[in-house]
Amino acid sequence: MGLRQPPDGFLKPLTAQGARWTNFYRSVDKGTGNRYSAKCGFCLCSVPGRPDKLQDHVISCRSWPIVEKNKYLEVVDTEKRPGSRKKNRPRDPKVVVPLASSSMRQNTSSLVARPPSPQRADDNHSLLLKAIIYGGLPFTFADNVYFKEFLHALSPSYNAPSSDTLRGHLFTEMFSEHLQKKRSHFPSINDYTICFDGFTDVSENSIYAYMLLTEETDHVLEIADLSAAQHSSIELKERLLSSLYRARALLDNAIACVTDSPATMVKVQSDFQVMHPNVIPIRCCLHAFNLVVKDILGFPLFVNVCKLNQALVNYFTSSYSWRKILNKWQEVKKIPHHLSTFCDTRWFSLARVCIGVATYEEGFLHCFELSDRPDYPWITDEEVRNTIMSRPHFEHNECLVEALKPIIDVIGKLKRRTTTVADVLWSFIEIYRYAKISHYKLPGLKEHILCAIGKRVKEFQDPIYFIALFLHPACKNVAMSRMMMAEKIIRAALEIAKVWHFNKHDTCLLFKELISYRNGDAPFNELRGTINRSTHDIWNQFRSTSPLLYRFATKVFAIVPHSGSCEQIFSSLGLSKSKPRNRLEVDWLNKLAQLQCDLKSEVQHTKNFCGAALTMGSLSRGDFELESPIGTEECQRETHELIDESIEVVCFENEIYEANPMEDFFDLEAFEHEISSVAFERNGEVGSDMVGQCAEDWTIDDIIAEVV
Repeated sequence: MGLRQPPDGFLKPLTAQGARWTNFYRSVDKGTGNRYSAKCGFCLCSVPGRPDKLQDHVISCRSWPIVEKNKYLEVVDTEKRPGSRKKNRPRDPKVVVPLASSSMRQNTSSLVARPPSPQRADDNHSLLLKAIIYGGLPFTFADNVYFKEFLHALSPSYNAPSSDTLRGHLFTEMFSEHLQKKRSHFPSINDYTICFDGFTDVSENSIYAYMLLTEETDHVLEIADLSAAQHSSIELKERLLSSLYRARALLDNAIACVTDSPATMVKVQSDFQVMHPNVIPIRCCLHAFNLVVKDILGFPLFVNVCKLNQALVNYFTSSYSWRKILNKWQEVKKIPHHLSTFCDTRWFSLARVCIGVATYEEGFLHCFELSDRPDYPWITDEEVRNTIMSRPHFEHNECLVEALKPIIDVIGKLKRRTTTVADVLWSFIEIYRYAKISHYKLPGLKEHILCAIGKRVKEFQDPIYFIALFLHPACKNVAMSRMMMAEKIIRAALEIAKVWHFNKHDTCLLFKELISYRNGDAPFNELRGTINRSTHDIWNQFRSTSPLLYRFATKVFAIVPHSGSCEQIFSSLGLSKSKPRNRLEVDWLNKLAQLQCDLKSEVQHTKNFCGAALTMGSLSRGDFELESPIGTEECQRETHELIDESIEVVCFENEIYEANPMEDFFDLEAFEHEISSVAFERNGEVGSDMVGQCAEDWTIDDIIAEVV
């Protein structure tokens, strides 16, 4: 009992009143309904003397000790009161009202008070560990006092594991199960893309991520620390091979290798292709368009505009007084987004800065007017004051936003998981056509943009890009252009089919089907209405009529043309290994990254991973919101320093008078007559079947001669 002596007007309960009156006092006299009233012995709250009300109070009362509450509920559950079942039974059997006060209260009491079984406790521990890994939280979060109190409020009988237990045998068991599952699953993965990239963590370690990408999921092979190793192509290639061998991934099932375009990475791709011809080198398209943005920012007038924009944003975001005033103005104008700063490894993020400045132009003027009043602070930076009052600056910024808009739209589309190799050249065509028909106010800007696009499209001259464009019916004719005629595309397709282990007989059939597809013969004569259909839907209808071309097309469109998955892993690692958590070893990062990648695949299995794509002209001031196309930016450094040394003037004096590579690649004038605008919708899943490898020696000339 909470009290030794009953309070005034109350007595100890009689033994005949049953176990439900344990730790309660009963009133001396009976009240309404000829029942005693009760008073709790711990909280002294008045409770009706009905047995079900007493039990409800015990379950909800926080003053009862857990031990006493468990003992009370166990005794009550086993007690059988004489006549209670007969009394509570309704007279009319046709009208049965479910009484929540009987069985439901017993189930609730068992869930709240009774300790879970060992198996259930292990499952709960596993769920807690998954939540910590998925959220990138430190293991010490499990020792948080308020988190423990929260768990106790939900289930007093659940004893959460400590951080040492989580990082000990629980984590070891989970990672062991992951390794067993991976080694049994990886040999059966077909048509995968190898992806690798590097970054520098907060401890200045050189970290490389090696991944295996499919259309459905991503798999982390290894997170390696190469700080002590020489970053040569040989070292990176050997580390990649060892990661694949340890994971038991079959190299014959690989179809491509994607990474950024530094010289060392390109050398690794070429050396890897010599050893394994079936692995086609792919340049990261997101990195290429990011460099297009950088080249456009190098326009002479834009260099100073970018510097002044960054100075303007830095001043108002770092000043508490002016930031607060600007936020109030933002609420009044109902502008949904705040000013963004520049991320020094993502040139497209400068579009946020420029569009933010264009959106907040009136807000800057409002702050400038307030600064002249004695009750408001003075804008001390003279350069900022001059920028706010400079109308030519904002006009040039408008031109910069107009120039960047189509490239940012394309980045928004290419970041999707369903992006295929066909989207790469089509995106270059899209932004080139947009720039060519646009009328920019600044002289020489159009030529500068066209040259910047032509400079980067040179990196995508490999036949695989033209083959992919050719295999999409909406782009077949534009793919058969000046650089790659139809015969050249078909021959390149046969060469790739050979290294992808098509035997001679299958390659002969593929050649015939490619010719029929090029000529538009049956069954390919009704493909004009496939512009807005996914490649999976398009080619699935030819699974039985053209099985070899279907197999080849699904392999081509299974290639992942960007290394966005690596960037997402780096973002997660940046959250896991932060400045307060900088002693986390690379071995832990490797294990956490693999488990986190698997958990995200499970969570996002039924969700659209990349969201809706942006369309041409979808950007506007006031509602601008950009997502990073290659992962979130938490691991990237947002700088408040000026970009004087980062951005450089880019001149294309010689290129302006030369033929643009885009004009050499494609006959755009003929294309304009055929189609004005084409948009792809990359949805659906693409399957793939293994094609048997033939040991006989044959060449593509043998195939062409035999068929012709």
